Amino acid sequence: MDGFIGEFFGTAILILLGAGTGAGINLNKTYAKGSGWLFVCLSWGMAVTMGVYVAGLLGSDGHLNPAVTIPFAIFGLFPWNEVLPYLAGQFLGAFCGAAIVMVALGHTLKKPKGKRMGTLLGYLLRCQQLSHHFSTSSQKLSQHLRLSLFFLT
Repeated sequence: MDGFIGEFFGTAILILLGAGTGAGINLNKTYAKGSGWLFVCLSWGMAVTMGVYVAGLLGSDGHLNPAVTIPFAIFGLFPWNEVLPYLAGQFLGAFCGAAIVMVALGHTLKKPKGKRMGTLLGYLLRCQQLSHHFSTSSQKLSQHLRLSLFFLT
């Protein structure tokens, strides 16, 4: 169970910080809009580092990726009975990290005029339009989330 918890939180932090970087440099109305490659490289490096640190602190080996876990098991460096909990933690953690990025930065998305969007993306954008009236609350939530992640790591 420690492996699942560690991989879940480690992967969630990796995706939250990494995808948050990607969203921040590409979405309008963000402070990181138009940042260069150095910002991206340093941010992803810190995302991986913090993810591994958190995963290790919570009792995991800090794989954070099925591309690490599965080969380790194939070559006998990792027990097969722990592969499924690790993979489940990685997949669920990645999903939760991406969902948090969507909630934190979704208010900057707009539907392109005259274009039809996919069902899931349209639904998410509709949810963001409803929360757009609370943009200051969303910004405060995002700020508190980043601050708490800073103190957690």
